[in-house]
Amino acid sequence: MADNPDVQDVEPDSETKSKPRPSAARKAISVVADQTADLIWDGENAYAVITEGGGVRTLAVGSAAFKRWVAGKLMELDGTVITGEALQTARLTLEAAAERGGIRPAPTIRAAAIGGGGALIDLGDDRWHCVRVTAEGWEVIPHPADGPFFYRPPRMAALPVPVRTEGIGVGRLWDYINIQRPEQRMLKLAGLLHKLQGRGPYVIEAFGGEQGSTKSTAMRVDKALTDPTRPNPDEFAPTSLRSPPRDERNLAAAARGARVLAFDNVSYIPQELADLLCRVATGADLGGRALYTDFDER
Repeated sequence: MADNPDVQDVEPDSETKSKPRPSAARKAISVVADQTADLIWDGENAYAVITEGGGVRTLAVGSAAFKRWVAGKLMELDGTVITGEALQTARLTLEAAAERGGIRPAPTIRAAAIGGGGALIDLGDDRWHCVRVTAEGWEVIPHPADGPFFYRPPRMAALPVPVRTEGIGVGRLWDYINIQRPEQRMLKLAGLLHKLQGRGPYVIEAFGGEQGSTKSTAMRVDKALTDPTRPNPDEFAPTSLRSPPRDERNLAAAARGARVLAFDNVSYIPQELADLLCRVATGADLGGRALYTDFDER
């Protein structure tokens, strides 16, 4: 290096020596601190409430979406490429910080109750908007900065942005759901609204009928109207139905990944599965939740 007059060996001064460059994990924690309005600990997992671009969104600290967000921010900051080990160190530090704040209600999926019997319904769009529904009407608003907060599973799909129209009522629904009797139609409408009211316990609906009576179609329409999901995170479809869960762990993973669980081709429900479904509908905890902690069901 001495042969090149333009490049010289420079001994760093004492001040530079005393200030080592921060690690990637420390940079990640600093980035999160700068753009996180809140850290939530639900007794098992941590969530970061991120304020960015004038909006609010909530990411599970253990999710792939959060890791991608942190990695992208570090690349924007100074080109740092963070390793998996550094991400894990940052995650554990953030979870510890969240835990120190005490246990609080976890962010919900798709719908949350608000005062006065109203609800917020997450549209699942890229702008992080929701619909506020009250006795006075509804409006599309950004996710509120002071909560309630929403968590978005990777398979979540967007609901259409509602539009006010004249002369079009719920009667159009029966063009897509094959229910003929007026009293059963009323029950179906109540079930749709109940899924999005943001407070339980919730009903368990069973679609029955002869072969070819459009049971699966009715279920797809029901789910598309309330909580559409994709078959996998990389594929878009209006909604997807699931096979019945094999065990408690499988049901816990499904419940973490969607608000409305729609199971197709269920010819028989064993007693154990019936009990598990009732526990989910009434808000009881499932022991299998702790076994499934990466938030990224596929």
